[in-house]
Amino acid sequence: MLYSCYSHKSSEGEQFIAEHVFGFIISGNSEMYFNREKYVFEAGDFRFLRRNQLTKYSKIPPLGGEYKSISIFMDQKTLRSISEENNLTMDKPYSGENALVLKPING
Repeated sequence: MLYSCYSHKSSEGEQFIAEHVFGFIISGNSEMYFNREKYVFEAGDFRFLRRNQLTKYSKIPPLGGEYKSISIFMDQKTLRSISEENNLTMDKPYSGENALVLKPING
């Protein structure tokens, strides 16, 4: 688990994402680029990032505030265990988006 917090300035960089990441943007916003495709995440967004990819990012605090996010890295052993427990199987490798904004289920 990783907690990020930046104030007074943006943080920019490049990172290899080795494991799947589930995250939540607490405040501020971030921009991520995967293979020249731009994804924008804002405060309140839940996001899922696919593993084994390089990203360029900017973390931008709100005016007068701090950028804050929480990221949970999900290793392959844990995901396989969850898959087995729930009898989930994969027919073919995932070929969709590199990053997803996850919407809450309204029940």
